[in-house]
Amino acid sequence: MKTPREFILERHRSADEKLQSIRPDELAALAAASSVQAATADRPRFSLVLAATTFWRESIRPWRRVWAGLAAIWIAILALQISSTEHPGTSAKFAASSATQALAAWQERNRLLAQFLGPDAPRLVLKPALPGPRSELRQEYLVV
Repeated sequence: MKTPREFILERHRSADEKLQSIRPDELAALAAASSVQAATADRPRFSLVLAATTFWRESIRPWRRVWAGLAAIWIAILALQISSTEHPGTSAKFAASSATQALAAWQERNRLLAQFLGPDAPRLVLKPALPGPRSELRQEYLVV
């Protein structure tokens, strides 16, 4: 009875013949070319285009739906802000008139409050209860 290892080796025996047919000098040339590429790839290079594309690829592109949603929200806020603003002269007049109206309403409220409550009576102020004396803790020291 054959073991699983023997089945696998028998199945892949033809690949071994193909691997032996590859010349060692071709393998050495490929290894040298890959080492040159690895050496040039390890050198740090900075370029603005490379930084911009890296930023785009890692920060903007994966979150493009989120960025689009934020842009839509800002456009809606800007549209609401533009539609709600009035002419500069009318807003200043409105602010001045509303301030005088608010002051008049506050004075009227104070007058009505004084009328309903009557004259100011001295208020009874209760002193806060002071905490009672604490018991003295007995401390014992052991001298060695």
